[in-house]
Amino acid sequence: MHQAKISFYSTKILASNTSRQLFSITNSLLGKVKSSPLPSSIPLSELPQRFSDFFHSKVTSIRRNLDSTTVTPPSVPDQPFCGTVWGAFKFVSEDEVKKILTQSTIKTCELDPLPTSFLTHCLDDLFPHLTSIIYDS
Repeated sequence: MHQAKISFYSTKILASNTSRQLFSITNSLLGKVKSSPLPSSIPLSELPQRFSDFFHSKVTSIRRNLDSTTVTPPSVPDQPFCGTVWGAFKFVSEDEVKKILTQSTIKTCELDPLPTSFLTHCLDDLFPHLTSIIYDS
């Protein structure tokens, strides 16, 4: 029986294609059970409003406390600046942005909000917008 389990999980581990599958197998081996982090005492239909109310009251409380707080700036000793002054930045062209992005290695992660493969297919349409974002920042 023990050898059968070893063989079964070894095959599953070798066949896993993603880190998600590998973590799932590992959690199964370690006996970690997926449980919902959501409270079970509150109906699911009420949770969004409850979360919204909670965070709204938190933000309101923080703002109220910040408004009543007086801030005194820290005293900074007079020292001459010895760094490099960047008085002006050179604007980049769309072609320069395109060159940098197309020469970069393509990497992706499951947490990426947009798959890299999809992004690379849309780059020609995105270059003007990306260049604008670079200018604005």
